[in-house]
Amino acid sequence: ARVQAAAARVELRQALHSARYARLTLGWLEWLSALALPPADADDDAPPLRRHATKRVRRLFGHLYASPSLTSLDTAARHQVRIDAKRLRYALEFFASLASRRTRNETVKTLARVQSVLGEANDTIVALHHLEQLAAPAYQIGFVRGYGAALEQRAARDAETLLASLRPPKLDGKPPR
Repeated sequence: ARVQAAAARVELRQALHSARYARLTLGWLEWLSALALPPADADDDAPPLRRHATKRVRRLFGHLYASPSLTSLDTAARHQVRIDAKRLRYALEFFASLASRRTRNETVKTLARVQSVLGEANDTIVALHHLEQLAAPAYQIGFVRGYGAALEQRAARDAETLLASLRPPKLDGKPPR
C-alpha cells in the first residue's frame, strides 16, 4: 500500500507540473475573473443583488405563508408545501451572506424541520403505493395505510406549528461570523 501511495504521489506531482495542468489552471482563472467583472455591454439598470434577493425571498415566503391549513390539504398539496419550504430554504442558504443571523440560523433550521416532518409522511405514502404494486398481503397494506394516515395528520399539525413560528426572513447584508 505504501509503494502504491508513493507512486501515486509521484504521478500527481508530475501531473501538477505539466503544461496541460498549467493551461487548465490559467483557463479556469480566466473564467473566474470574467465572472467577477460585468460584461462591457451590461446595462446599468440591472437590479442589485440585495434587491433581487429580497424580492425573491419575499415572494417565496409569501407563497409559503399563504398556504392553507396543512390539516385541510390532501397529500399532493402538502407535498407542494414541502417543496415550497425547500425552495425558500435553498434561496436563504444561497443568499446567506445577505441574511440576518436569525434568518441564517432559526429560519433555515425551521424550514429544514418542516421539510423533514412532511418528508417522513410522504415517504410512508410512497411506501404504501409500492406495497400496493407488489400485491402485498392485505394486513400489511392496511397497517401501512393506517400508520400513514396517522403520520400524515401528525406531520400536518407539527408542520403547521413550525410554519406558524416562522418570522419573515431578513436580508440585511451583515456577513456571517
